[in-house]
Amino acid sequence: MRNSLCEGLYKSTQSKPSGTSSESIIRGWILFRFKIGERHDPGAGTVDAVVVFVNGRDLVDILREVELPFAAREGKQDLAGRYAGLPPEEIFLPSPRLLGEPAIYHDYSDDKIAVLGCVCGVVGCWPFRVKIELRDDVVLWSGFEQPHRRAWRYDRVPPFVFDRTQYISALGCKAG
Repeated sequence: MRNSLCEGLYKSTQSKPSGTSSESIIRGWILFRFKIGERHDPGAGTVDAVVVFVNGRDLVDILREVELPFAAREGKQDLAGRYAGLPPEEIFLPSPRLLGEPAIYHDYSDDKIAVLGCVCGVVGCWPFRVKIELRDDVVLWSGFEQPHRRAWRYDRVPPFVFDRTQYISALGCKAG
């Protein structure tokens, strides 16, 4: 795994973290970090993938904790957190994806953008989607969803509020 990263400190509208659960990890000051790692793609072999960290934790791990009760009720625990990072060219500028602009077909419904894809390498197979709003001074991630499991709830994950300048700077750095 490459040791390349882009990061910034972003203020959330929630209180400061007090514990170690996924619910408390994403409250307060949010350290938002990208790391270019690798994942296995069945068709292309080993490829670069951007790992998103929130307060030092992989976003996939946070989502796995939130999704596990829903997946377990279905008897399919392995579905929880079954995501992989997207390719760097879909995350970093000049890609419009994390600026809330649709980039590919599965970004076009409900004004939501895939920020993670399926471990199989096909983003639309099992995307994790969010609504990304660019406001005057902040960028807001909200409306978290797994579109293939609309009954799964992400109420434990409060909206992420990022300083717009720092957010765009992190998207532009493409550490490498």
